[in-house]
Amino acid sequence: KKKARLSDLPPDALVVSQYDLDMITGIVNSVFKHPTAKRIITGAQTELSGYANLGDFRCKIRIDIMSPNGRIADLKTALSADPRKFSRAAWNNLYPIQAAFYRRCLSVLTGTTVETFDYIVVEKEPPFRVEVFSPNEDYFSIGDHIVDMCMEKIKRAIDSDDWYPDQTPKVLDVPPWAMRELQEMGGL
Repeated sequence: KKKARLSDLPPDALVVSQYDLDMITGIVNSVFKHPTAKRIITGAQTELSGYANLGDFRCKIRIDIMSPNGRIADLKTALSADPRKFSRAAWNNLYPIQAAFYRRCLSVLTGTTVETFDYIVVEKEPPFRVEVFSPNEDYFSIGDHIVDMCMEKIKRAIDSDDWYPDQTPKVLDVPPWAMRELQEMGGL
């Protein structure tokens, strides 16, 4: 029997490690075992791209999941699907901006107000815990506010051709967390 070699595979073959295959399989199985996640995904269209005109900008979105009833969702892997931990990770990764931006673009594209935007969150390690999060209106309002601020800054920069308006020297200081670490080590 001839031993298989990577060079024998077709050029478009996808090769993954056993670890990655186990993780992917675990994620897929866990997502489809979660009743809400399964309901959102079943029959959904995936990886949908669209362009929407928002004010002076032509914006592109790529939606992970759009269910047959128009519910949109983004699939996220995370270190933790615990609500408190994921809430922090979502904020740190600017997810309110993404949700507001996608909802705004979809409303332009469909001509209707998009009410929902869900995050299907699955942990990267066994047992691959799954949670579904639906942002509230405050989450969208904050995201909308930040989107508006960013679009205004970009418009000003384009109009003035000045992308770095404040060019004064900045003070670089030792971060507070580094000072604490130095103190704990007895260095200060």
